[in-house]
Amino acid sequence: MFKRQKLDITNAKMAEKDVKTPDRKKNFSKKVSGGKLEYCATPIKADSDKKDYQVIKLKNGLVATIVSDTPNLIELGASDDEESPHQSDQEHPSDKSESSAEFSDSDAEDGTDDKGSKEKLAACALTVEVGSFSDPLDIQGLSHFLEHMVFMGSEKYPKENEFDSYIRRFGGSDNAFTECEYTTYYFECPEKQLLKAMDIFSQFFIKPLLKWDAINREREAIESEFQEAFPCDSYRKDQLLCSWATKDNPARKFTWGNQYTLRDNVTDKHLYNTVKEYRETHYSADRMKLAVQGRLSLDVLREWVVECFSKVPKFHNKADVFKPMAEPFDMQKFCRFYYVKSVKDLSEIEVRWVLPPVVRKYRTKPLKYLSFIIGHEGRGSLLSYLKKNVWALALQAGYADDGLNCNDIYTIFTIGITLTDEGRNRIQDVLNATFSYLRMLREKAPDKRLFDEVQSLADVGFRFQEEPSARNNAEDISQCMLMFPPEDYLRGDALYFEYNPDEIKDFLSKMTPSTVNLMYISKNHEVHLDQEEFWFKTKYSSQPIPEKWMTAWENIEMNPEFDLPEKNEFISTDFTMVKHSKIPKYPSKITNTDLVEIWYKGDETFQLPIAAVDILIVTPKILLSAETSVFTDMFLKLLHHQLIEELYHAVAADLEYTIASKEIGIHVGVYGYNQNLNLLVERIAEGFNHFNEKAEESMLEAFKKLFAQGYYNNTLQAESLAKELRISAYMTPFYSSSEKYRQLKSITMAKINEFVDRFFEEVHFQALIQGNMSAEAGERIVQKFMNIVKPRQPLLQDKFPLRRVKILPKGEKCFRIQSFNRDDKNCVTTVYYQLGPGTIYEHAILELFVMIMEEPLFDKLRTQQQLGYDVSATVRDTDGILGMSVSVHSQITKFTVEHVKDRIDEFVQGFVKSFPEMEDEDFQDNQSSLINLKSSVDTYLKQESRRNFEEIKSQEFVFDRLEKEIEHISKLDKNAVFELIKKLVSPDNNAEHKKLVVQVVGLNEQESNNIDVADSSNHQLPDDIVYNFLSSATAPDGYFVTDLDEWNKSLPEYPPHKLVK
Repeated sequence: MFKRQKLDITNAKMAEKDVKTPDRKKNFSKKVSGGKLEYCATPIKADSDKKDYQVIKLKNGLVATIVSDTPNLIELGASDDEESPHQSDQEHPSDKSESSAEFSDSDAEDGTDDKGSKEKLAACALTVEVGSFSDPLDIQGLSHFLEHMVFMGSEKYPKENEFDSYIRRFGGSDNAFTECEYTTYYFECPEKQLLKAMDIFSQFFIKPLLKWDAINREREAIESEFQEAFPCDSYRKDQLLCSWATKDNPARKFTWGNQYTLRDNVTDKHLYNTVKEYRETHYSADRMKLAVQGRLSLDVLREWVVECFSKVPKFHNKADVFKPMAEPFDMQKFCRFYYVKSVKDLSEIEVRWVLPPVVRKYRTKPLKYLSFIIGHEGRGSLLSYLKKNVWALALQAGYADDGLNCNDIYTIFTIGITLTDEGRNRIQDVLNATFSYLRMLREKAPDKRLFDEVQSLADVGFRFQEEPSARNNAEDISQCMLMFPPEDYLRGDALYFEYNPDEIKDFLSKMTPSTVNLMYISKNHEVHLDQEEFWFKTKYSSQPIPEKWMTAWENIEMNPEFDLPEKNEFISTDFTMVKHSKIPKYPSKITNTDLVEIWYKGDETFQLPIAAVDILIVTPKILLSAETSVFTDMFLKLLHHQLIEELYHAVAADLEYTIASKEIGIHVGVYGYNQNLNLLVERIAEGFNHFNEKAEESMLEAFKKLFAQGYYNNTLQAESLAKELRISAYMTPFYSSSEKYRQLKSITMAKINEFVDRFFEEVHFQALIQGNMSAEAGERIVQKFMNIVKPRQPLLQDKFPLRRVKILPKGEKCFRIQSFNRDDKNCVTTVYYQLGPGTIYEHAILELFVMIMEEPLFDKLRTQQQLGYDVSATVRDTDGILGMSVSVHSQITKFTVEHVKDRIDEFVQGFVKSFPEMEDEDFQDNQSSLINLKSSVDTYLKQESRRNFEEIKSQEFVFDRLEKEIEHISKLDKNAVFELIKKLVSPDNNAEHKKLVVQVVGLNEQESNNIDVADSSNHQLPDDIVYNFLSSATAPDGYFVTDLDEWNKSLPEYPPHKLVK
């Protein structure tokens, strides 16, 4: 997997210095079975971190951090067979709530299993200090290719799929990704399987086979990855940036790799020989950092590390060293105004500078400090001014925490501004404001008071950090080991250790008009785009930045509306733990009236000064029509805009808030340090109460354009389009992006105000209080919220909104539509089987079946047949109506959607038919793994509160769902699973099952050139979004559905149903 991880760059990640410092050990050596072992300094950890740490250096130079989850130690007795499945931390393929986008109907189907939590797993991550910057010029993408090839077996374990199969058999997972200066491999599994997993894993770095016959398959996999990334605007901008790099800057390379660099431009023999030489040059033990975490003692884990990794070879080759460059980019190309065509419909101006590297300046973090100020959204901020003038809707500032933007050679600092239509016409004014704000910073920053505040926020965040999963912790530590000394492995990325005003001034002084790069990104430009980036085919043009602009910026005055962030009233100072006499296992109802229900559960598990308050405002208005659905979306967007100046301080103080539309109503949630949650909830309630008096027509028009772009962009993404089409085919009411798009033109501020005026005339409140808060305090918060918003009368239960699910006809039907994105070759094929109203028992059966099928499905369709990079199976629970789907993302240039669908059918039917032949031991292994997956321990409060609130939101209230599922799973046998799956899939009689095929067809180059597109000389979105249904003359009559409205009218509906028994 090629990974450029885009992190939130708006704010600095705050950290602290007041931490618990353990006794420090001096380095010393000790003889062990693998040779001499060197002990390094012990990492300094947070007060809340109860794990034990140890850092060792093996004789071969490999450095390992060992993490013992001391409070949860388990014993591995003699009877514990390593082949016996144990706990799992893997996110299960049962999808209990699908991913949501801001402009999609995100609550349409229950998907990732928030109703199931995750057991702690052991984890291991190894980071090699080499990445794509070291690719040879004649084989660009070689590092990424090696990352794929390493997993293809070793001399000791020659089977290609042995590691993946072993890990997943026991509920674990594994993956790897290539960055610019390093490559990370990781896995997670139960402790009982950890030793063998580490042995198999370590052999990839001791004696990997790098099989000749795997070359083509893995090359195809990389090509599929590249094609999936091809329509992504952020990757396209990155690659354009790379094209301006100087010849000596490795960022100039095409780090993804594809068929051109790995097939067409190189012989297989040369590729094979080079990848072997590359491994023997760079995959040396002394350039590897390992992190292992488990619920085992340090002694046991250390012994296993030594046993497994002492034989990793050390190659005596000189490592690539990347040093700061005076001019890493051709400044004649960099310092220009670029017009860049986007795939999505958007309007952004990006202001960027290339600055010296900051990766080693972790103690002072000068650019994170500046990111915090420039990205601030409170009073006196740059964004506040731009919003006030209706020139911008959003702003991000800082550097992306990825290898292309932040490395040992340089740092790219970017201010990204999302423009309104008015902002498009006032780009010079937007840029003038930006440089005026920088002028203010040069006069008023650095500021010691503000630094102390940022440092204090970071201090609290580190001190009371919540427990990460073992996999995330191991992965993070293995990468931090490249950057920091051992004592700072855990805190180096978090804390502000030292205040260095001169350093801050130095970086600020380099952000000048003469060195700036300007990139204006839009789908439509008035200028002719006469150039094309080679790899992603991004169209663009450029011109010198006007001299009069430069002169104006160099002499700009400070706008009096600009100022540094105010003192933050949301910073917590009281971390007292609430004492409870007795805490029930599940939330208990403490208030029950016609107007409000409140559930409460205190905390004795996580022992942090953190709480969650979730309030659901139940109303039937949202589902009344597509228009009211858009009204709700727009109301909440405008409300968020009104609140952001005031509530941004809460976000900066590590508090979280949510105001989101759900199918049954509006969810208002807050999470974080409990001291000021009441204040946060009150401010949100006051926002509801004073909405109309603060409403602005100009902002409505700006957000209407933003929503139109959002709805339109949803249709451009094959995955989102396929999801919406599938749900539209069997759920009512459901309002797709295209339906909402049509409503936008008629929306006025008067209509929104009328909608808001009547919103609370008939509502019901349901709330959940969890964590470090008393029941009485929680009740007061909810009551205060209601007192402020002033509901008129309670909504009775029989008026609660309900969605219904259509009964699919028996047999098979197909919805096939053309992609809306002319530049996208990607296709999606989803085969959905509908079972009908289900039970918890049947849901458990489907979960177990999908768990068993997942690995062979991936191996067959992805690894062997190379249909596409993304292959998945999912349990579907749509308002109590159960089903299962199998999806494959493919490219039209490689396979037709007919071929992909046939291969899915072939696999599913064959797998179901052969299911009774499955070995009993394998069935029991998967059964036990699923039980252990659900016999889980939440690692932080939000996991538990989110799962419990999901039960409230779904109106099912089965807080002990996991226990019920475990009880059912423990009693299952192969025959019970086979009988239900046979009923669902009907492999021997296709007329019996209810099967729906949904296909989004990408465009090859010839087809895309024949498509009419909107006039690029103006900025108009299409008047309407209309599906282009496709069919085939060779298909049976009635197989293809080409009229969605008629289809929905013709189908009966299931009665309302909940998954409660």
